[in-house]
Amino acid sequence: MSEQPHASAEIKQPWVTFWIMLIGWFAMMLSLGANTTAFPHLTSALGLASAYVSWMSVTYTMGAAILAPLMGRIGDMIGIKKMCLLGLALFLLSVLGLGFGNNFPVVLLARLIQGLSVACVVPSCMAFAGRFFQGKDSAKAYTILGAVGTAGNIVAPVVAGVLCDGPGYQWVYYISAGITLITILLVAMILPSIPIVPQKKGPFDFAGAISLCLSIGGLMVLPTVGSQFGWTSPLVPVCIALFVVFMGVFLLVESRNQNPLIRLSLVKSKGFGIPALYALVISGIVTVFMYMATYYVVYGRGLPSSLSGTWTTFMMIIMTASAVLLTKLMNKLNWKHCAFIHIIAAIIACVIFSCAGPESSPAILFAGAIFLGFVGCCNTPLPSASALDKVEDGERGVASGTFRMFGDLSGPLETAIFIPLLSTIGASADGAPNFTYSFSKVSLLLLIPCVLALLLCFIYPSHDPKEDRTSG
Repeated sequence: MSEQPHASAEIKQPWVTFWIMLIGWFAMMLSLGANTTAFPHLTSALGLASAYVSWMSVTYTMGAAILAPLMGRIGDMIGIKKMCLLGLALFLLSVLGLGFGNNFPVVLLARLIQGLSVACVVPSCMAFAGRFFQGKDSAKAYTILGAVGTAGNIVAPVVAGVLCDGPGYQWVYYISAGITLITILLVAMILPSIPIVPQKKGPFDFAGAISLCLSIGGLMVLPTVGSQFGWTSPLVPVCIALFVVFMGVFLLVESRNQNPLIRLSLVKSKGFGIPALYALVISGIVTVFMYMATYYVVYGRGLPSSLSGTWTTFMMIIMTASAVLLTKLMNKLNWKHCAFIHIIAAIIACVIFSCAGPESSPAILFAGAIFLGFVGCCNTPLPSASALDKVEDGERGVASGTFRMFGDLSGPLETAIFIPLLSTIGASADGAPNFTYSFSKVSLLLLIPCVLALLLCFIYPSHDPKEDRTSG
């Protein structure tokens, strides 16, 4: 069925439609959740150092974050169903590239496409939730979105660990390709038509899209270039120039464009801008720990990959279970207070992981995972519900995409900063990394983004759920 423009934001059985959309997100997360277990094996098979994981993370974000506003705008124009199917098709192509890729450029291209696929699907789900659910239901929908994503990670890491120890990491992606193909057929058949909100006519903002990509791309690559080639490398000022010059071009273009890629007034507003910045600072902590745990367990302690996968699965179970707690908190407490609770949990996780050493019991990792799981559960629902709380229907796609850009930048930026430190802190004279030592030290350094996010909590926008019940 084709989607036709419709002025109304009404749809029959929106919860049923939302759950059908989440089938695609769940299938994608099955593969994305296996990456943290499979990537160390992939880089090892290609003869690459651990620092190259940051390149894979940056490339993914070039698609997932930088292009999210672009895909969100396109989604507003062509409709949610088409964007979901496009995203799933791109994801299928990406996992085939990761499975069959036998050199690093192919792997990077696959990761770029994988990120682009996420930029199609996740903003579409967020736009639907923000458009068809309000107040209490909105918080519930965003929490379910996060819980479904983490649920996709529950089985994936353990299975990925077994496959990596057995037939090889490639089988992680062969199986993912089969699941994604089945999901494409399923969503195409059962996802109903979703009305398109009429858009203002005008030329597409290609200049804004290109300048944003070049600017944020320079910023994303900067930490990785500096850590791998040295901060005196001539590539460093090139990256800085890309960011500064093209960000200036982007701001100039957007201020003059009547149909801009990103509404600057949206980003400047406290209601949207503070939660988006909060997500930028805090969301990457879970990603960094997931990569670090694999290196600590497998390459530091010499333990099997299945243990790393079990740890990740345990954390994902905590994330999924925490969704119930988060829903209750967001339905009873001011969302500003929920943000404080979120940061306190992140600080506790960092402190616990800092106690892990060369002879520590693996139990300490699982203790930290309890708090880290709650942190991961809050990363999407809490700031996204806050940021999109007052956004108009016609702007849901681009606003969701813009928010995803901020949130998705966090993981690669912090990965590019902290993962290279994992290989250098405590390294031997010949450069051999000491993961059992550096893991605890980097865990302490991750308190820095926690403190920055804590400061943002003091100016975080208030939203009292009691007012929703009163107005309802």
